[in-house]
Formats: sequence, structure tokens, C-alpha cells
Amino acid sequence: MKRVFLKPYHRTSKSARLVASKLGIKRLKLKNSKYKHRKGDIIINWGSQRLNSEELKARAIFNPPSRVEACSNKEKFFSQFNHRHNLRELVVPNTTDEDVVQEWLNEGRKVVGRKLLSSHSGRGIVILDPEKIPDEGVDIEGISLYTKYIPKKAEYRIHFVRTGFERIESLISQKVLRSGVDKSKVNWHVRNHDGGFIFAQNVGGRPVVDTVPDKVFAVARTAFLHLGLNFGAVDVIYNERKDKAYVLEINTAPGLMGRTVDFYTDALRTAIKNMKADRH
Repeated sequence: MKRVFLKPYHRTSKSARLVASKLGIKRLKLKNSKYKHRKGDIIINWGSQRLNSEELKARAIFNPPSRVEACSNKEKFFSQFNHRHNLRELVVPNTTDEDVVQEWLNEGRKVVGRKLLSSHSGRGIVILDPEKIPDEGVDIEGISLYTKYIPKKAEYRIHFVRTGFERIESLISQKVLRSGVDKSKVNWHVRNHDGGFIFAQNVGGRPVVDTVPDKVFAVARTAFLHLGLNFGAVDVIYNERKDKAYVLEINTAPGLMGRTVDFYTDALRTAIKNMKADRH
């Protein structure tokens, strides 16, 4: 009989606790774990970049730590796509070269600088605006990665779970401003939760899945498949004028609530069920 466990990236992760509870499985400790490997064990790795020697013996690890690490560090994430032209077009233009950044600024383009490579919710982000630089100057100290700012009509999060060898389940949501938030005080460059933004499956009374541009779903799915993940939430922005979508990141420990909790638990339950006992 299969034993299934969940390894959280942090002991306080609410999403990890919700998924484990709904699946009826135990969470593994990050320190002083008493887990001992048995043949046939399955571990759902919820965003952890490190598994101990016993955990690494599991017959199946949903999201191996090396793939989680490739998503957790922004520079490593982009490097997975930059080496090939057809893949490079999937992600937002990025560079570590300050000369390239200067070219972007000379073109009148805003640039997003990142001082933290493994962060979330907009932490460590600096916006370089060519219109303000002559008066305010620019401080790039501590910035290690730059991305070209892409004007966007909408931002989406597409959740994927691989439930079989050739089957992937998906759930689409769109980032929207919470009702009641003062729009005059909103930071439209960095649309994070603290700034009043949330993800919703229905916008304006219509399901997002009925309105999302085909290119948004296509680039998200291609990026997910390229990284060989078992599950993850792909953040995508859409520029309507160019009819072009860009992947920003893939979260291997996404925040969950409501319908997304049921989506992950149902899909992961199916994935576990579909694993044959004799496969290694």
C-alpha cells in the first residue's frame, strides 16, 4: 500500500497544511524528522528546495527539489529559458548586464530591478523610470537582476497538476483589485496582495476561463512542461496591444484558498491513484 507524505517549504505554510489535511496525509518535519523510507512511498514536495537522504529515496517525489530550486530563484528560473530563442520568448525579457539595462532606458522603457532573487509579493523590487531618472537619479546598488517592464492589460495565474503521463489538469484565475480599494493609491507596476490585489476565477460575472486569451494559456503550459514539474502556479502577464503573453514565474508552493484548495487536492489524489504500484 502506498504511503503518501507532504514536505512543506516552511512549517507555517497554510496551503501545505490545507492540502495535507484534505488528502488525509502527514506533513514531514523540516528538522529532526523521524521519517524512514519504505518501498512505494510518495512525497508531495510543497516548495522545499531540500529533502533529506531518507526522503530522497521515495519512489516518487512530486516536484523534485532541483526543479523547485530552479523556480525559486528568479535568475535560475529565467536561465532555464534564455538559452533558446523559442523558449526565451516565453518569459519577460531579462538581463544581468547593466549595458543592456541602459539601452532599455535609452529607448524610454521602464525597467524592473530585483534586489532579492528568492522573494515574493514584490519585495526587493525597484522600478527604474527613464522619465524620473534625470531628476531623481538611479540607485542600482544591490540589484542583481533586471527585467523589462511590460505594460499589461491583465495578469493571470494558471495552476497545473500532472495527473498522469499525458494528462494535466488546470485552473485559471485572474489578478484583480479587491473591492473598496482606493485606486488612486494603487501601485499598478507591482500588483501584489498587500497592494489590494487578489486572484479570482470569475471577473465581471464571467468565468476567467471563458475570457483568457489563448496565448496566455499556451505560454503557461509550455513553460510548465519545459521545467518538468508535477504541479505549479504559472504567473503570466498579457499585453493586449502586441497580443503577447509573458511568463513571470512559477510558484511551487502557491497560496491557496477556496476552490484552489479543492483543485489541488482532487488533482493530486488522482495523480497518486494513477501511479502503478510496479513503476519505479
